[in-house]
Amino acid sequence: MRILLWSVVWLVLLVGAGLYLWRRVRPLPGKVAAAGREVEALTRQLDALEAMAEPQRSPLKGAKELAVFGSPRELRAAYARGVARSRDARALRRHDRLPGWALRAMPREYTASLPARPGSDEGQPS
Repeated sequence: MRILLWSVVWLVLLVGAGLYLWRRVRPLPGKVAAAGREVEALTRQLDALEAMAEPQRSPLKGAKELAVFGSPRELRAAYARGVARSRDARALRRHDRLPGWALRAMPREYTASLPARPGSDEGQPS
């Protein structure tokens, strides 16, 4: 008798789980179809917008060639020029803020390109 009781319990559990899953899965095909229709409508709208925007598109003006297609020597030289420009611009910005003793302590190669400070007698900053 015990085995029959446990068999009925397991059968009820299996039927209950099946009904629960059926109730959850039954509306799924309708939801998938509705999502497909929505995607299709949005695709049509996007195609219409792209067709309207196509005549207004133009290639980028002043677009540079990608660095990977350039000559390594020319690219390295351009990079070195940019670094030198940045270094010189920084030196000019710092020039007015540095005290005289700091400018005198710098090597001549560094201070040779800097403009003379106002009131200085020589070409080198004081």
